[in-house]
Amino acid sequence: MNEVDQVEKDIWAGDLLDRKDEGLHLQRFIENTFKLENGSNSPSSFVLNINSGWGQGKTWFLTRLADQLRQNHAVVYFDAWRNDFTKDALLSFVSIICDELSRKFSTRKRVKSKVEKVKTVFSVVTKSAIPIATAVLAKQLLGQQVDDLDLSDAQKEAFTDAADQLANVVSQSAVDAFVTQKNALEEFSSAISSLVDEIGKSQDLYLPICIMVDELDRCRPTYAIELLESVKHLFAIRGIFFIVATDTKQLSHSIKAVYGEGFDSISYLKRFFYAEFNLSRPDGMKLAESLFQGAVFVSRLYVSNSIRKNYGFDEIFTYFCDFFDLNVRDREQIFSILKTFVFSCEKPVDFIFIMLLICFKKCNSEKYERCKILRDVNPLDAYIGSLSGERRSAELKLEYQRIDDYGGRYPLEDTKTKLSDVIFFYLRLFSNKGISGSHTAFLRESHYVYQKEIRERLLSISTTYNDLESYFLLMDQAGRVSINS
Repeated sequence: MNEVDQVEKDIWAGDLLDRKDEGLHLQRFIENTFKLENGSNSPSSFVLNINSGWGQGKTWFLTRLADQLRQNHAVVYFDAWRNDFTKDALLSFVSIICDELSRKFSTRKRVKSKVEKVKTVFSVVTKSAIPIATAVLAKQLLGQQVDDLDLSDAQKEAFTDAADQLANVVSQSAVDAFVTQKNALEEFSSAISSLVDEIGKSQDLYLPICIMVDELDRCRPTYAIELLESVKHLFAIRGIFFIVATDTKQLSHSIKAVYGEGFDSISYLKRFFYAEFNLSRPDGMKLAESLFQGAVFVSRLYVSNSIRKNYGFDEIFTYFCDFFDLNVRDREQIFSILKTFVFSCEKPVDFIFIMLLICFKKCNSEKYERCKILRDVNPLDAYIGSLSGERRSAELKLEYQRIDDYGGRYPLEDTKTKLSDVIFFYLRLFSNKGISGSHTAFLRESHYVYQKEIRERLLSISTTYNDLESYFLLMDQAGRVSINS
């Protein structure tokens, strides 16, 4: 393995979602786009949108892509959400860019001087914006105060005249500031261009400079809009390539909160982006395989032999997570909760039932709490019944034995049954009274081997937990423990 391959291997270590190929693909796209489209008729800057839903591993991917690009390019990583506390999106953005480039080129005096020039010019931009805002604010405040004060008509008229004179002075100041700001913005663009040109002279790094923007969809809508507008207009400079990771659907909803429900936020966003790349849907099975690899706690999980014959713990885990339509982050959290739950138990627990409860709590905590308070599974039963037909049609292959009207038994065979039917079986089994009495009468009519195996297992009270009370109590206890991994 050569040095380059080793570096790539280290960068993408822990890649549970097979994102490396997508990262290398985007690296080629970014570099080739800049080389081939860097002509006079090409866009002055490039903005690539990496789109993926919440909890699908965007941040993990973007940080690794940044490390991958750092092998050949100057890279700036900007976490928009962490800087959302600032009132001025552009101020925090420019500050991070300058700080990271200063550190990157700490030994390059000419680059550092160009960075300092950008900072100096930008300070003029921000200062010149203050009088413009002050003019509007002064007129509003002074006008409002006249009405609020207990004054005679003559006093109010005199106060209003004074307010108008002051507002005129401030307004003239704002006009002067606008001209200053306009000139400062042009100088700012020139300073950025000069910085890009200087970095382009580097012997070991190549243009474009790659600026990564993460977590934009989690920001205040006004902050996100201001940042996008800044990228579009102030950084329209050749030699810079922006990579913006978003849950575009969520971001479009946030923008509507500012411009109104009827606003075409999708088209609005598209005008900012040169191209869009949709991260592939993660392979849940590969993720589960990685999570369960070397997991010793599975020895404390009970699964019917007839089910285990066809399915491993990682496969059952994936079936349930797919059934409840859970994202990557949810799956990792559920695995952690499962591990904590098992470590909290003195006896083995039923894997399928505890997965059912954990997934249900993750998807609908309100209905889960109702189940817990009522000590009944009816709210969960209703929730499962309300799911879409596609999710409810997921199937498992299980052992089945037909019995004729005379009690004759036919050879065992594998047949498909819906996962939702398995869930409904568990819901009837784990009723508010456990498995005693009439609640297990229906089992005698069952032909699926796993159902008989589970009934026999649960009737042996000493070997496993067999009632809702125990599971809810253990869920509460496990929920107060967090495992860092």
